[in-house]
Amino acid sequence: MLWFVEGVTDYYTFKLFLKNNDFSDFEYKFIINYFISFTQTIGGYKVMPLEQSGTDIWMLFYSDNLEYDSNEIFANPYKKGAIMGLFMDVFMVNATGGKKSLDDFLHTLDRFCTSNNRGYTKAEFWQMYKEMCGCDVSQLLKYVETTEDLDYDKMLQPVGWKVNKTTWKIEEVANPTATQLKYRAIVAK
Repeated sequence: MLWFVEGVTDYYTFKLFLKNNDFSDFEYKFIINYFISFTQTIGGYKVMPLEQSGTDIWMLFYSDNLEYDSNEIFANPYKKGAIMGLFMDVFMVNATGGKKSLDDFLHTLDRFCTSNNRGYTKAEFWQMYKEMCGCDVSQLLKYVETTEDLDYDKMLQPVGWKVNKTTWKIEEVANPTATQLKYRAIVAK
């Protein structure tokens, strides 16, 4: 689950910069746009699922066979993983009516690991996430386990964002609702 451990770390790095007022909204979106643009314009995300690339990329990295451009073979677990962090955050906020976010899930993972004196399995990870959301998480699983195209507009709609498919940049939807603005304030602040 390199995509989660490393990619969500990248997502949280910039989320915390924003929360601590070390980043402006513009700078935060600039970084997220970079993750989106990189993922969408480099071919690897269509070749190998994110979950598999998190393991296989190390086998290529440590092999003597570096004749391939890993960006064309693998979904980048750092950049696409960061997008999945954003998606998981928005999904959690939306599913719980703004009562929980990815922050709460990370605390739950920490408590689980501490109380069990071990890490978590993939099944335990998704079960805990599903229980916190209280709903089906199969769409998120598809984005991790397959090469299905990311539906940015669907996943970001709860915070009143969409992605321009030409520039691969986040844009605000016209006339965001009060709920979308409330959820955006949770995710992007």
